[in-house]
Amino acid sequence: MAWSKVFTTSNSVTLGASWAVNKNAGGAASSVTSVKTDDSTSGMCAAMTCKWIQETLRNGDLTSAGQLGSMQNIAIAHRVYRRDLAQTEAGDDIDNLMATFGLKGTKRSAGTLQNKLRFLFETLAIPGMVYCSFSRPGGGHALGFKIATTGNYFFDPNQGLFKFGTQNDLLQVMEANMTTTYLQRYTDYSLRHVVAG
Repeated sequence: MAWSKVFTTSNSVTLGASWAVNKNAGGAASSVTSVKTDDSTSGMCAAMTCKWIQETLRNGDLTSAGQLGSMQNIAIAHRVYRRDLAQTEAGDDIDNLMATFGLKGTKRSAGTLQNKLRFLFETLAIPGMVYCSFSRPGGGHALGFKIATTGNYFFDPNQGLFKFGTQNDLLQVMEANMTTTYLQRYTDYSLRHVVAG
């Protein structure tokens, strides 16, 4: 089985904060200040996954976490997404977040995680960039996949970017690891094929 870790990431939390742009006397942005908005904490997995997809589509396969850019900018985008999510009845406003990163997603599959292998096979059936979200009452997580003849990648904001030699290698590792972690904690999933929008 051929796979390697490309780089490590840390999914920082927003700590219930938002960022306010401070302007100078001429009206130009001069600095950014962190503003406490509530007592909640939230990882930035959705925005980090969108940023990985954006940069991969724009620049090719990434080799370092630094290519994701400013964590502060990612946090701002994620905070806006969480605010929009709280204001929508549909409950999944990922399309607005994707648009922030110049992306467009087409829902390809969704369902419950009762059949764990079905989720994995459906992921591998989508060529290109894939945004994956897991959900349960009170929480969720986002991951990314790149399924291509040039290489198969798995991006987890909590862990980093992994490269797999073949789709079979990816399937074996995902089956062994995800079924004891994320697939045990969440009840539903959604997969989107993502392109530059």
